[in-house]
Amino acid sequence: MVATPSPLFYVNPIKVEKEHYFMMGDNRDHSNDSRFWGSVPYDNIEGTPWFIYFSIDENWEIRWDRVGKTPTDLEESPYLEKAREERIRTDKDFHGIT
Repeated sequence: MVATPSPLFYVNPIKVEKEHYFMMGDNRDHSNDSRFWGSVPYDNIEGTPWFIYFSIDENWEIRWDRVGKTPTDLEESPYLEKAREERIRTDKDFHGIT
């Protein structure tokens, strides 16, 4: 008989309130984060991001063009234009607009 590994944490779906954020610890399998203490109001968040460590798209593919960039980098062309195009495409798909 082959044993299959069980997930370290199974968490039921969590509803994140408007103006709140889900916080994930940097060691996902061993972090007490929003799965344990709930979502965080925006006003309680402090800090400034330094750079993009890891980024995936909706197809779970790594967005290598974003890795290592700063938030300021992503506010400039061509990154901002690409983000706008992705958002427009996603919104159209979501709402069934052709």
